[in-house]
Amino acid sequence: MESVHIHLVLNHIPILGSFFGLCLFTYGVLFKNISIKNAGLVTFIVVAILTIPAYLSGGGAEEHLEKMPGIHGSIIHDHEEIAEIAFLMMGILGIISLVMFVSFKKDSIKNYLTLIIIILSLITFITMTFVGLVGGKIQHTETYSKAKVSKFLDLKTPDSDDH
Repeated sequence: MESVHIHLVLNHIPILGSFFGLCLFTYGVLFKNISIKNAGLVTFIVVAILTIPAYLSGGGAEEHLEKMPGIHGSIIHDHEEIAEIAFLMMGILGIISLVMFVSFKKDSIKNYLTLIIIILSLITFITMTFVGLVGGKIQHTETYSKAKVSKFLDLKTPDSDDH
């Protein structure tokens, strides 16, 4: 299996996993269910680990796609830039979740970390969603209106003058 296939298989995990973890963790916090809250933390930890091969396979996918006709490097570059930020955020979320899962018996620290995790997981999910949106532009040009997406994200489209 080529890195482009690995990347396509794994790149959905950070998006869906961060959303699933956010839902579990928030539900556990709101309804004071420690088991569900812990399930959310474990979800963030597992998703952070699975984000590593998704991110690392992007380089090989890039090399493969740049050789194909009709693929524009500017979109790949935009995808890569956003992915770097999202990868870092997911890593931080995974580490904070691990720390909270294995330690901190003190309620004041747990409350502080809980708030950080909810905010960070929401921002991470939104960022991962943008990574996927821009990644989809690389080869799935049928999924966007070039005017709307370009204006919204201020990104170049395949039909723009700057190739």
